[in-house]
Amino acid sequence: GNAPQEAATTTNSDDNVETLQDESSPAASSPEDEVPTELSPEEVLHQATCRALAQLHPKRDLPMAMSQFYSQYVLKCRPPGTTVELKKTRYKKFGAYIQEQVDGDLVIVGSDPGNKKDPLARLVGYNARHEDLRPYIQERKEEQKLQGSNDAS
Repeated sequence: GNAPQEAATTTNSDDNVETLQDESSPAASSPEDEVPTELSPEEVLHQATCRALAQLHPKRDLPMAMSQFYSQYVLKCRPPGTTVELKKTRYKKFGAYIQEQVDGDLVIVGSDPGNKKDPLARLVGYNARHEDLRPYIQERKEEQKLQGSNDAS
């Protein structure tokens, strides 16, 4: 009656194999990207934001409160094995980063109807043709093809 236990222990080694594959696959697919952890805090933030933007459906999801966009989208879209640490970026705050992206024609923002003091209170739209977004939008389209448009949301 030892066989079931043996089967249970082998799953551990399977997990190890999977993590090794995860580490090597990004490097294999894009040699110019060194180790993912080498990203600067700014790059982590920007990649997470671009990926988050690409997942938004402008007509359905926007406008959205900037705080909600950051907490529910950006933080979940960061590259694997990284953390978004605003205090370590040169921006220090998400708003300062967003302001730069507004200037760079990546995002469109607006003030909250109930509070005009903060011009960055809401994410109103984004420039889907922006070169920083293109790879992520392409990625999203590929994923949608794979899913076969059975979008439950």
